[in-house]
Parts: sequence; C-alpha cells; structure tokens
Amino acid sequence: ARWTVDFDACASPINALAPRYSTVDDDFLAREDLKDITIYCNPPYALDRYGTGSCAAIEPFVRRLVELASTRGCTCIALVPVLAHQSWFHTHVTGAASGGRTAHEIHWVQGLLKWNNPFHEREPASPYIYPFALCV
Repeated sequence: ARWTVDFDACASPINALAPRYSTVDDDFLAREDLKDITIYCNPPYALDRYGTGSCAAIEPFVRRLVELASTRGCTCIALVPVLAHQSWFHTHVTGAASGGRTAHEIHWVQGLLKWNNPFHEREPASPYIYPFALCV
C-alpha cells in the first residue's frame, strides 16, 4: 500500500480502515490529539448537523484535514465527490479560490462508486451520480 492509514476520521466499527477511528458521535472536527499521522476521511456528504445543506457538509471536514496537514504534520487522504460547483472544492481541493493548489495530489477515481449497506440483503445501491477523487 502507498499509505498506511493510522486514523480513520469518519468511520464505524464495521468499516474503519485503521485501528484508531472517529465515529460521527466522536466529533472529529474537535479533536486535538492528532499529530504526525496518516488520516483517511470519507466525509459525510449529506450530514446537515452544521446547517450547511446537502453535500456542503463535506466542507468542514476537508477544511479540518487541510489544517491538520499544514499545522500538525499529518498526511491527510480524503475521498470526495468532484463537485466543481461547490466553493469548498475550489478552496480546499484545487486551490483555485485561494490562489494555490491545496491538495498535493489528486487521484481521479474512474467509474462511479457504489456503497453497500451490510445490513440489507439486496443489490448494491445505484452509483453515486458524481465522479470521485482521492485527495492527498
């Protein structure tokens, strides 16, 4: 593997990619104990806890990853939908809105992703309608 993930920022006990992880109840955005590690984050797209509207809920998580990378020496990997119409994408991923690229690497995911729910015995859901990128 190219990266060894030390911490999964948005996980559950059944899908965590690392032994250390944060669930939606742990509030990853408020954690202060993360330093010099590799963090993976598949942010909640539709969580509206922050009153930001659909998909805009991604922005606080991507902003926090950028902060951890720039101030705490973390390598941060985020799986995000390519939403070029959202300001967070231009600010925190491409850097077009801030005058310089924020993500050091952008790996475009080919094809459309599907998420399965392990608690339902049915065919996988329809693919997500946007392409995705793995941003480092």
